[in-house]
Amino acid sequence: MTSLAKQSPTTVAAIQTCGLGKVFGEGRQRVIALDDVSIELCSGQMTLLMGPSGSGKSSMIAALGGLQAPDTGQVIALGEDLWSRSSRKITRFRRDHCGFVFQSGGLFPALGARDQIALPLTFLGWSAAEAKRAACEALDWVGLADRQDSRPSEMSGGQNQRIAIARMLAKKPTLIFCDEPTSALDGKNGANIAELLKQAAARHNAMILCVTHDERLVPHADRILHIEDGRITSDSEEDKPYAANR
Repeated sequence: MTSLAKQSPTTVAAIQTCGLGKVFGEGRQRVIALDDVSIELCSGQMTLLMGPSGSGKSSMIAALGGLQAPDTGQVIALGEDLWSRSSRKITRFRRDHCGFVFQSGGLFPALGARDQIALPLTFLGWSAAEAKRAACEALDWVGLADRQDSRPSEMSGGQNQRIAIARMLAKKPTLIFCDEPTSALDGKNGANIAELLKQAAARHNAMILCVTHDERLVPHADRILHIEDGRITSDSEEDKPYAANR
């Protein structure tokens, strides 16, 4: 079993996994997506999860973010055994505590930037005034206060990804999961997104787990995990030669 990562005195474990396993298919089609994974991820840190295609990165996010149950093991999220809960409570946990950013921002084509952020907040029970205020604050934080009424087709890829991040951050999630958030962006925009995510970890004391192939994110990370064939093969918190190569 992979050993639990050591915590520094100034960090708190937001998620712990123990013996996490996930298998897809049977016989010759059997694929081990997660193989006895035990790690801790801390609040206030941005961790990169890197590895080849099919190594288990997306399965990790799905298990930790309450999207897909593992076959074996535990996910202790914010002190609670996530997958021992009912599906209704898991959905509520995602709604109340989790934020997700994907390669495609999933923006609504007909909505302006402010409404992209405010509308989902009203579905969570926020008043229209509260949602609008939070949306404006989030847009200001990502540097797009002047694009409140702009639709996705009127903005660049980098701007749209910043809108997606603002939408996610507006509800102040404690656990943030990103799946290839910069792979479709040029160098400048990719660096901007990476820096925004790192700032979000500090600003909200959030745990950020970012699945990526993008080496440009490495200088912005607090920690780097490598995964292959469903197993964590290196951890920059424990593997000093690997960390030095950053």
